Amino acid sequence: MPEIRCLIIEDEKLGQDILIRKIDHFFPGCKIVGTAESVKSATELLNSTKPDIVFMDVQIKGGTAFDVLSAFPERAFNVIFLTAYSHYAIEALNKSASYYLLKPIDDDEFCKGVQRVINDITRNNESEFVLINTSGEQRQIRHDDILYLEADGPYTTIVTHKENILVSRNIGSFEDSFPDYRYARCHYSFLVNLSNVRLMEKSVSSIIMENGVSLPISRRKHAELVRKLSNFKGRLRE
Repeated sequence: MPEIRCLIIEDEKLGQDILIRKIDHFFPGCKIVGTAESVKSATELLNSTKPDIVFMDVQIKGGTAFDVLSAFPERAFNVIFLTAYSHYAIEALNKSASYYLLKPIDDDEFCKGVQRVINDITRNNESEFVLINTSGEQRQIRHDDILYLEADGPYTTIVTHKENILVSRNIGSFEDSFPDYRYARCHYSFLVNLSNVRLMEKSVSSIIMENGVSLPISRRKHAELVRKLSNFKGRLRE
């Protein structure tokens, strides 16, 4: 199983230390990538560390956990909410929390919740690959390796870091089946992998991929593309 990256958002040092000890003791395979104590620092770390699990206290400096999550409408991380107040449970669940822990945190409940989230991540990791049929054989391609897809009528060319693969499927079928948070249609003919976007040229309505290729952005797709790219800081350029 790949390493699980954990971020702690908690405004009390004692609370941070308790979580660090519990994670290190019960889940030594997890890596703590940082701690934050405010809305501002939490937002910055979420963008820079790309965690798998976020342990998030509801009340933090500068606002609440819900203020942080509002900046990530297409988030790819799992949230475990922490609070001493049970009345936050409904709102936490409505914000798609993966689990909810009431302080003081019971060890058994902690292990139960974290293990459940890890199991979900493991199942999702099985979807990190896409299976395609081409030239009479089935191939497995990592989503990380895909730069973009280009439509050609009933066919689609999958452009990866290493090769171009022609597939007898229309681009719409890929758009429907690929992870929505990870891909966006920049144009009728192109579906881009957001994690492999180098930057967006707003002034000339084009997007630059990691291989240096410039793709057009249609007027109809512009707003949606900007929205989805909002979680990928540093790739927008005036």
